[in-house]
Amino acid sequence: MARKRIEVILTPDEHESLSTYVAHGHKSAREINRARIFLLAHDGHTDADIAKVLGVSHVTISKRLFEKFRPPRADATLDAS
Repeated sequence: MARKRIEVILTPDEHESLSTYVAHGHKSAREINRARIFLLAHDGHTDADIAKVLGVSHVTISKRLFEKFRPPRADATLDAS
């Protein structure tokens, strides 16, 4: 399996907000894991690395990141289908 990495660039405010959410969040484990996915991706980790650390499938990682950070050309491709 290829070690894909979707570039995630968070603003300092977004990074701080997600970090605080993970540290002090009283939400479901699913929501906290989603925040962790973005933080780890921002730090440059690959899908496979994040999946291993969080104990989730690489599909979950790709799906979350692709939904949020879909390249503009992908929108045009999907709309043409």
